[in-house]
Amino acid sequence: MSSITENQPSQLPLSPKIVKQMEKEIAKEEKADESRVKHILDELSSVEKSRAKAEKAVQKAEGVVNKAEKKELAAGKAANTAVHKQEIAVSDKNNAVKDAELKKQHELNLQREIDAKKEAADAAIKNQQIHQQARESKLAELRGESILGPPTTDASAPNF
Repeated sequence: MSSITENQPSQLPLSPKIVKQMEKEIAKEEKADESRVKHILDELSSVEKSRAKAEKAVQKAEGVVNKAEKKELAAGKAANTAVHKQEIAVSDKNNAVKDAELKKQHELNLQREIDAKKEAADAAIKNQQIHQQARESKLAELRGESILGPPTTDASAPNF
């Protein structure tokens, strides 16, 4: 912009009309400069306010991130705890199944032992009865008794 103030002052006396016109142009330039400076300062203020808002938004966003990270860690910890508890439950169940199988096997072994001992007891009782009959037959023969006849009561016979 070409202004009168930028021109070299002339040596000639100036008429009052020219002086007044020059004063108007100088005032106009001053007003334009003030307007430009005010506009730039307003823009600067607006940008500074926007920056302050952006800074607050960043801080808030970082807070949200921190909170989300804490939730993520808590959820991960809870998941790990749940997995650990589930693993313990599976292990406990497997141990209980093994224990139940061992107890069933032990019970079956005891039942086999009972069955074998019952057979042995039945055989021993049968043998005892057979031997008892054989002893009674021998005693009856010794006493002269018949197996089919009634036993005689002899006071001289020894009682066993």
